[in-house]
Amino acid sequence: AYWSFRSLQYIDSMCGGKLFDRCVLISGASGGMIGAAYWRNLQLAYREGKIKNPYDKKYQDNIGKDILNAILFSLTTRDLISPFNKLNFTGKSYSQDRGNAMEEQMTQNTDSIIHGNFGDFEEAEGSGKIPALIVNATIINDGRRLIMSGQPLSFLCRDAATLQEDNPLIDAVDLYHFLGAQQAKQLHVAAALRINATFPYILPVVKLPSEPEINVMDAGLRDNFGMEIACRYVSAQSKWLNLHTEKIIMLQIRDTKDYEMHQPAIQDNFAAMVADPAFVIQDKGEIFQSYNHGYLKNFANQALQNKICFVKFQYYPQENDETAELNFHLTQKEKEDIYESTWHPANQEALKVLLNLLH
Repeated sequence: AYWSFRSLQYIDSMCGGKLFDRCVLISGASGGMIGAAYWRNLQLAYREGKIKNPYDKKYQDNIGKDILNAILFSLTTRDLISPFNKLNFTGKSYSQDRGNAMEEQMTQNTDSIIHGNFGDFEEAEGSGKIPALIVNATIINDGRRLIMSGQPLSFLCRDAATLQEDNPLIDAVDLYHFLGAQQAKQLHVAAALRINATFPYILPVVKLPSEPEINVMDAGLRDNFGMEIACRYVSAQSKWLNLHTEKIIMLQIRDTKDYEMHQPAIQDNFAAMVADPAFVIQDKGEIFQSYNHGYLKNFANQALQNKICFVKFQYYPQENDETAELNFHLTQKEKEDIYESTWHPANQEALKVLLNLLH
């Protein structure tokens, strides 16, 4: 969250606001979407005259505020000791837990900038005033993607290659339509962001009001960088885009280096032999996804007649062995390390490429 917001705020300031003005879609996974959603809503607040300067450092400080204490406090006082506390919302009652505590803390940390439901942003997104925000999650039941947005997105729920088949492959669920009768548009953006960042055990699995019950968790399990949904988005609209655009920019903001190789685990004891396979998805999952994304980028670019320009901003720790932890609480040293990664030569080179494309 801290890195994605830092990157977007910095890049937009360097190009005089052109990044936001020309952005049509924001997608991704987990904490990165929290930072990106905050950036989008800050820009909207600025254009509506509610804030004076969207590049103020205080907003960077806000996104780096602690969330861990609220989660732990809820775990010990609500989840374990008194799990019967209820929250009333749109006439219905829900259990209060550490997931709810995270939403409340995020809203408080960001001065309620990310407050509001998807319906509140529907008109602004539909008119192109702000980029569409597509928040993803992974459905545990069958591995499909859950798509949450203020716009109907059923066209992103199936592969174009299977459209002519009698039973086309449906690999995603559009919450806008699927739970329309349950007021899906009233879902708080903060709640969607929490769902998209529901890392197992740390936060409770989210249960949707459906029959049979659908359980969802972190979007990163399926696609940690939003590349699948972005490639499908441009592929589904390739005819229009080929007729009306000259170039399409895909800006990817990563918290890890692309295709980063890890040292092999040393299995010199029984504990290591047991633990290494269990953590292979967590430690190597992004590498697996990077290889798959290479194919997606290739096919999407072919559909768009090689009009897509891919630009990457990546977090480079100043010391390779002192990477900022993936945590709901960042130390001051970790914040400074993430912040300074902007000046890494590779990111400065990426900035030059992006500024030239936006010129």
